[in-house]
Amino acid sequence: MRKLQLIMLATLFVGSAYAEDLNEDRWENIERLKVGQKIEVTTTDMRTVQGAYVNSSAAAIRLNASRGEVSLMREEVFRVKTIGGRRKQNILLGVALGAVAGVALGAVADYKDDVDGSDPGSNNGKLGGSLLGAGVGAGVGSAFGGHRIVYRAKALRKP
Repeated sequence: MRKLQLIMLATLFVGSAYAEDLNEDRWENIERLKVGQKIEVTTTDMRTVQGAYVNSSAAAIRLNASRGEVSLMREEVFRVKTIGGRRKQNILLGVALGAVAGVALGAVADYKDDVDGSDPGSNNGKLGGSLLGAGVGAGVGSAFGGHRIVYRAKALRKP
């Protein structure tokens, strides 16, 4: 039982270490973007512009959109988010965490199944649990999109 608690605690720490602490209301976050990175900018009048990040300043952000280079003033920008890039990472993290949780639950199932001690080598619960957990984890990981919000205005400003 102690091992199960340690495994679950380790899984919790891995998940919390993965989460980023990013204040979305800081315009300076846009400086973390790489030139050419795919982004989507939502304006205060709720139109969206997708393109590749060019650069930014304290007053504006520029990107290459399908209709050419677009420059948007900071007052016009409601949200900036990245497009793609993390889906594979989310799936792999889900597979790993799901497999660990599946092994832990499978170990409990193996222990409960062998009440008379006659089959000490049975690992069917661990094997099945890890496969099932990895599958469920991959599904959950893929459900989280590959986008990340970089900047979001505190309040929607009226034009």
